[in-house]
Amino acid sequence: MKSRKIYGFLCLAAVFMCSLFGLSSLAATASKVNSVTIHVKSNVNAGDFFAQNKLVQDEPEAGEVGVWVDSTQYELTDLKLQSGATRGLTMGEVIKFRAVLELTDPENTSFKTEFTAKNVTISGGSASCTSVSRTNSKLTLTIELSGVKGQYEEPDEIWWSETGTKPGLAKWDASSNGSGYYDLQLRRGGTTIKELEGFSGTSYNFYPYMTVAGKYTVKVRAVPHTTEQKAYAKASSWVTSDPLQISSDEVSSGAGAEWDEILTAGNDGTLSAVEGATTGKAGWIDNNGFWYYKFPDGHFKSNGWELISGQWYAFDEMGRMRTGWYDSPTGRYYLDTSGAMIAGWLYDDAWYYLDANPSSATYGKVLTDTFVIWNGNTYYVDANGHMATGWTEIRGNWYYFRAGSGEMARNEWVDTFYLNENGIWQK
Repeated sequence: MKSRKIYGFLCLAAVFMCSLFGLSSLAATASKVNSVTIHVKSNVNAGDFFAQNKLVQDEPEAGEVGVWVDSTQYELTDLKLQSGATRGLTMGEVIKFRAVLELTDPENTSFKTEFTAKNVTISGGSASCTSVSRTNSKLTLTIELSGVKGQYEEPDEIWWSETGTKPGLAKWDASSNGSGYYDLQLRRGGTTIKELEGFSGTSYNFYPYMTVAGKYTVKVRAVPHTTEQKAYAKASSWVTSDPLQISSDEVSSGAGAEWDEILTAGNDGTLSAVEGATTGKAGWIDNNGFWYYKFPDGHFKSNGWELISGQWYAFDEMGRMRTGWYDSPTGRYYLDTSGAMIAGWLYDDAWYYLDANPSSATYGKVLTDTFVIWNGNTYYVDANGHMATGWTEIRGNWYYFRAGSGEMARNEWVDTFYLNENGIWQK
């Protein structure tokens, strides 16, 4: 009898252990949701009336913000607007809301314990997750949209002031919702004489630029200034002044003018100095951040190459000295910060070889798909001009170029492959 009791006890213990083991196994196999993705799409603009009912769980129509998820593990169960409610939206305003995500199978899945905003991906690029609160089966996300986009109002009017001893003072009304900064253009007929970008103020004296008789007009528009403003605000439409007639006895001497460029193109394509901007100086001229080269006869080098003091320089169609990469009709070249053409090896994310033979027709040009002999070593540059390294197939033959240096291996074994005196793998 005693032995039967012991046997019965052992059976019960075995059943209990099996049950416990089963529960442990089930707990061990429960899956964790380590990250979530939520889609947010804004279709609102400044001036739109926005409220809770404009926050929808679908593709948004005009004036709405759409929020949804595509997952079998969790679903979007609630949206609650936190700011931007029941009124017209102002430009740059941030809409903030809360989104609740709940697991679809909470018995077999759970959100991971350390769940933060870094584990939340916002698809669409117009919003960010700023905070997360969690339970095992529910996440509450706080989401902020980028500033509401819109366009600045244009100034109401621009006019020529009649005060002062000289004409040419332009004034305009401030934009009602602008940044306080403006783009300006002074024009004579169909020609732009002077441009200003990001000017702060509501008046500007254009008289120094009125060096030729004729009818002048000014255009103005409100523009964003800061990086933040540029992210959500567009420049306003242009507003144009009435024409101002400048007679031959009213023209300016050019004193006080700050020219954007010292060259202008004529109807025949030739270049000449902007009226009032010449100094009589020849040689290199620095003007407003650009370098120009003026010959003693008064004309400027433009649209081509010029050998100056033993160095080659390139100039664009407006006579400005080029720097950096230059894709010319004859090939690709590189000009350093001084404007001088570079020859030989150049590293710019990859190694390039620019023909270093001064007597060659391709001097300074990036060479492509060819072998290069340099300091007694052989190299290869591919179709993009990049120096080859490692195993490379060239016109049906395999070569090995040393990692780092790019030198061709010759008369040696690389791993189990032999390369002959020409660097070709002997199959």
